[in-house]
Amino acid sequence: MKRIHLVVAIFLGTATCSSRAYAEAGQYQVVAETPGMCEVISLNDAGQYLVRREVEANAAVLSIEDFVHTPKGAFPLKAPETFTHVQLVRIAASGHVLAVVRRPPGEADTSQRSLVLNVNNAEQEWLPIPGDYRDSVACDVSADGKVVTGYVIGRDPPRMLPCVWEKSATGWRAAVLVTPYLENPLLTTASVVVSNDGKLIAVSLVESRVDDLPRYALYVYRRQADGDPEEENRAADAAQQRWTAELVLPQAVHLAGVTDDGQIVGRILERNRRVAVLVSATEKTVQQILPEGYTNSRATGINRQAIVVGVADNGRMGMGETRAFAWRDGKFLDLPFPADVTSSVINCISAEGRMAGMIERTIESSTAEPTYVNSAVIIEAPTESANSNPQ
Repeated sequence: MKRIHLVVAIFLGTATCSSRAYAEAGQYQVVAETPGMCEVISLNDAGQYLVRREVEANAAVLSIEDFVHTPKGAFPLKAPETFTHVQLVRIAASGHVLAVVRRPPGEADTSQRSLVLNVNNAEQEWLPIPGDYRDSVACDVSADGKVVTGYVIGRDPPRMLPCVWEKSATGWRAAVLVTPYLENPLLTTASVVVSNDGKLIAVSLVESRVDDLPRYALYVYRRQADGDPEEENRAADAAQQRWTAELVLPQAVHLAGVTDDGQIVGRILERNRRVAVLVSATEKTVQQILPEGYTNSRATGINRQAIVVGVADNGRMGMGETRAFAWRDGKFLDLPFPADVTSSVINCISAEGRMAGMIERTIESSTAEPTYVNSAVIIEAPTESANSNPQ
């Protein structure tokens, strides 16, 4: 079975397409291709995006490597000395890229650290690890690149807690958020997300324990105005007090994004299936998003126009063919993919409605086995489906 993977960039709203060759089938633009896995994982509206793809490590082995793409070209972010792996996480509207670098546990006190790269001037800064914590993992970044959210890990006593880093004229300052319990293991998969304006954080935490088993809940932390944020000698506990916690939902949400006005997207686990949800932090309401004919769904992002993007599937634990969707105000938006698409993925959406991901389609082959091609598609101004379900 042959597979060719091409990264996609999908544009909504006011975006335009430089090629009209595939207008009737849904215009697409190839931005990268490899013989193996390849996808855009994050992008902004300045023509900057992050690509994860397989590269040839040697004659017999493929490895996964992340690349930063800008209008000037593409380049990988190399691991700093003593670290072995770099994982790109997110690119902000400002061009600031979050990255997590890792090395095997036991080789040093710290096995995971986070950094910020400004692709506009190549400036690279470590995010400080607070106090006696040993590891940090960045998850999300505000539009201006000055607020980063993630989590930190301590070992004596064992701790895993959400953390926020804020940039001022004096540098980065870390604040560990106050939580009901010190250990919050769901942070490793459920993420810690921040709004574009950097004033609202969403996170799923251990809210209580019953028979020594954790019960989770969704919280938001709101930024409080409290004097001069540039003050150099502000104490760590004062930084913590700038964020006040608020219970939103008595269950965990694996998070994908939060807007400035408190619209939160992600997925929940319900009756052994995954379901995408839109949660209002203000109204404390939950709306499920599941395209008709599919068993599972997950949201992968939301933008300021309240367009939710995600993926649906009928497989077990996310395996099998997938179908990308875009949704707004209770209705799915038409994504005019070519008729021969067998699987589609949308990983992210920018502030202005640019989306990125992959589609897989079959093409004619001289062999008995089908050939699958993962192709880029660009979609301009999608329309609402009449039946409120994706076509």
